[in-house]
Amino acid sequence: MRRCAAFKRCISLASAWDGLISAAGLDRFQRDANEEEKNYSPADIGFIAPRVLELVYTAYDLRPFAEDMGYHGEPFRWDEVRRAQLRAELDACYARLYGLTRDELRYILDPKEVHGEDPSTGSGQVSLARHSV
Repeated sequence: MRRCAAFKRCISLASAWDGLISAAGLDRFQRDANEEEKNYSPADIGFIAPRVLELVYTAYDLRPFAEDMGYHGEPFRWDEVRRAQLRAELDACYARLYGLTRDELRYILDPKEVHGEDPSTGSGQVSLARHSV
């Protein structure tokens, strides 16, 4: 029973992660992904859950969440290098789950790398609307 609750929590967490992706300005890909409900396999959950847990459980006030996920240890230490690695692994996982091409993922992660600086501002910010297909 507890394991089932943890899987449900993980799926909710995966949905929350999708929300973070959307909040990062990736609404076009989020909309496309939401057109069909995403079903996470046990392998997907097994990959996503521990990484998200490590990113989220960094303070004792989140202990109930960690225990629901089946983790009973101390909060994870905040380590910028480790967190960047975890985020990169999750980015790659979600790119695969949503069927993104390498160029689409490059654009999501750094639009100016793909299209250069926005000539009107010189800021490197590229309008998603202008470049969306």
